Amino acid sequence: MQLNIPPHETEKLAQHATAAGFGSVEKYVTQFVLTLAERPRADEVFAPLTDDELAVSLAMIDRGTAEIDAGKGMNIDEARRRTRENISA
Repeated sequence: MQLNIPPHETEKLAQHATAAGFGSVEKYVTQFVLTLAERPRADEVFAPLTDDELAVSLAMIDRGTAEIDAGKGMNIDEARRRTRENISA
């Protein structure tokens, strides 16, 4: 598959890719497309969460907040470093 993305949009994607810890726009877009492909229907990507999905999401946020409050969090630089390592692997 080949995608034709205008240069000004490619620049925006490059900024997003770098901020997210990806080594290239291609890796970033590939991961995004794979995430889309996991959904049964494209319209579900932008659909509101079901009550169950919302409950799961809120529980995850609560667990994360509790971990941070307990000192188990990491600073943004460490998180980005680990993300880059995971993407490169």
